Amino acid sequence: MDAKSVLSHYADELRRIYGLNCEVDAAFGKWVDFLKTCDLEKHMIFSVGGDPNDKDTTFQYWGIMGDLAAKAARDGENSKRLRRMAVAFAYSLWEAETRASLAALCGLSTEEITHPAFGDLRKLRHAVIHVNGRLDKDLEVMTFLQKGDIVDLTNLQFHQLFKALVMSLNEIGETYFDLQPRFELDKKFQATQSPE
Repeated sequence: MDAKSVLSHYADELRRIYGLNCEVDAAFGKWVDFLKTCDLEKHMIFSVGGDPNDKDTTFQYWGIMGDLAAKAARDGENSKRLRRMAVAFAYSLWEAETRASLAALCGLSTEEITHPAFGDLRKLRHAVIHVNGRLDKDLEVMTFLQKGDIVDLTNLQFHQLFKALVMSLNEIGETYFDLQPRFELDKKFQATQSPE
């Protein structure tokens, strides 16, 4: 693959990760609407490994509907966990695939392919994976979080993060390959057209 293809592939991956979070948030919203129709303190949900009427069936998970509704609310615990996973996944794709491919294409080491947005992504991933979610370093681009904050991204912060990552690919393309790729996360939407 050439540099533009590598950058385009990663931009598409970032959009897919962002889109998955949007889809899950929408599904959580519908689920919360359903849960509100239940007796939230009495009803429970179980994940079982077989027929629930069989005496030998085991369960792997259970929850009270009220707790599940709170976790699934907009910017609730479930969304924040999913966003933490997205940070780790986006970074692993950058480090293992995209950055390595770009370095090989321009004859540099991976450490020489840098951008402050991806330095911030590395710090966020480090906080999520190694420090119980607590950010232990200052960020350069993602100034919505400060050193000492817990990385529990809101919907708005998640959008800002992924927008900055996608946009930074333009600077990487220009700096290392003299390209003008014009990647963007936000696109104009007209209700009468497909948003392609």
